[in-house]
Amino acid sequence: MGTEGPSRHLRWDDESLGVRKRVALWLSREVGDGNVFTMDQLREAFPGVAQLDRRLRDLRNDGWVIDTARSDSSLHPNEMRFAARGLPVWESSVRFPRRGSALRDEVLKRDGFACTHCGLSVAEAPSSAPAEVVLEVAHITSLAAGGSGGLENMITLCANCHRLLDHAKPVDPDSVLQQVDDLSEDERSLLLAWMVLDQRPFSPVERAWAAYRRLRPAERKAVTRRVAEAVRDQIPLYGGT
Repeated sequence: MGTEGPSRHLRWDDESLGVRKRVALWLSREVGDGNVFTMDQLREAFPGVAQLDRRLRDLRNDGWVIDTARSDSSLHPNEMRFAARGLPVWESSVRFPRRGSALRDEVLKRDGFACTHCGLSVAEAPSSAPAEVVLEVAHITSLAAGGSGGLENMITLCANCHRLLDHAKPVDPDSVLQQVDDLSEDERSLLLAWMVLDQRPFSPVERAWAAYRRLRPAERKAVTRRVAEAVRDQIPLYGGT
């Protein structure tokens, strides 16, 4: 899902390159993985270039993870974090399923329009966020590592899971089997059902927790207080039934 860095001979200020490629190079060279930047800094680097916010959305569609205050509560409203690189868009041979493409639509439909890792679906996303920002179509094995561009090598992920999996260490099958051996008979049966379905259903409480975690800090505090009051009122000592 991640890729190697750009060739050193490419320059982000080379105006003969397309804006999307230049923005990707600027993020890689001037900002760096994991670092914070602002839209003002991006505009300063590309004076007179229109629709820079659209170029960032285009990069997200290519697997680049760019966090905002909506997805990362530690960021200020005017800040963004370059979390992880996606496809090497500076290579003309690289192609990725674009929004509205038949392949992208097929991947999303196959995966139920939900993240195959955590279960987040488009319907649970903030209403003001475009669906392509919430759900991303990624390569299981990156093109740089020899993966194909076909349906069998594509997967639907939310932006957070995409970032986490990009930085995750490989898992040893033997360690997975050992964990399965440690489960009870009922737990193994449940796990097998998830494996066969290739999907883990989420309970209402898990979905409520996931929705809560996507709130801003002030909103979390208000919701926590409301829930605490509701639980308190259910306790007989405080007048509950």
